[in-house]
Amino acid sequence: MILPKFEVESPLSVEEAVRLLATLKVAMPLAGGTGLIPALKLGLHNPSVLVDLESVEGLEAVDCTGAGVYMGACAPLSVVAAEPRIWKDWRALAEAAASVGGPQLRNVGTIGGNVCLDTRCWFYDRTATWRQAVERCLKRGGDVCLAAPRSQRCHAVFAADTPPALIALRGRVRTARWSAEQCIRRERFMEDLYCDEGSRGLQLDAGEIITHVIVPPVISAGEYRSGYLKYRLRRSIDFPLAAVAVGLRMADGCMRDVRVVLGGVASAPIMALEAMQELEGREPNAEVAARAAQAAARAARPVPNQATTPGQRRLMVTVLTERLLCKLTSDQYSSARRDQEAMK
Repeated sequence: MILPKFEVESPLSVEEAVRLLATLKVAMPLAGGTGLIPALKLGLHNPSVLVDLESVEGLEAVDCTGAGVYMGACAPLSVVAAEPRIWKDWRALAEAAASVGGPQLRNVGTIGGNVCLDTRCWFYDRTATWRQAVERCLKRGGDVCLAAPRSQRCHAVFAADTPPALIALRGRVRTARWSAEQCIRRERFMEDLYCDEGSRGLQLDAGEIITHVIVPPVISAGEYRSGYLKYRLRRSIDFPLAAVAVGLRMADGCMRDVRVVLGGVASAPIMALEAMQELEGREPNAEVAARAAQAAARAARPVPNQATTPGQRRLMVTVLTERLLCKLTSDQYSSARRDQEAMK
């Protein structure tokens, strides 16, 4: 578990950072490093240069003064989780950020790093010595997924907490890359950043980095509510074995603009479309919540490459979805929000 040798570059601007990533040989971006450094120790990557984004101006800010949330990619997760405005208006994001690892990890880990977290698998996230003793999997350039041996695609699991919440909240990302001697920037919806194929889950071009994460304002009439729940073995620090994020608007007693997003049960965040259809336009009650939870579980695609069985993880999707829907649509939830705002 020794770090390989590499050099570190510390650019001061986004333009300089993407130019270095494009021109240096085998370079990788570094933000908080809570995911990258352990991967380097395991020998999963062997860069010659790390481009440290910590000194890039403006990438650590979290701005809630406008209509939405505007977060630099290097904003610490602890800062995102502690922002009162995010707890009030975009609670799913605050709950997801607060659930990542422990306090030390959240102080160092960044929102951009969590969005870019690599997919995980028992057959991949091991030491180099262990991996040499087994057949190469698809994520390591082999011909078969060891977690699902008949499959011709990689089933490594997407295990980041904040992206399902950001997708439920209609979040977007801004990216930058170096091309034709200039910095090229673009913006896209969070869900377009991922592919349900574990070996190439993150859809970024070579040398492209995320610069900002944006959550838009809620402009429709009605009361907007959101939340995030996860299932993990060790409550304090573990990655999710199953997770659910929900965003919805209550208008005239009915649920509108519903988004249900699953994490930890496939190679990318999953929009549970059938569950969303079960909920859209209906008055909330226990029966509706139960049907939607069952529909969400049908969207999950876990395989035996994480702790607990696929059936247990699918069951937990049902439990978490039903529990979260009841929480968001109950009178107690509305009262709790009013009490919280009154205390402020």
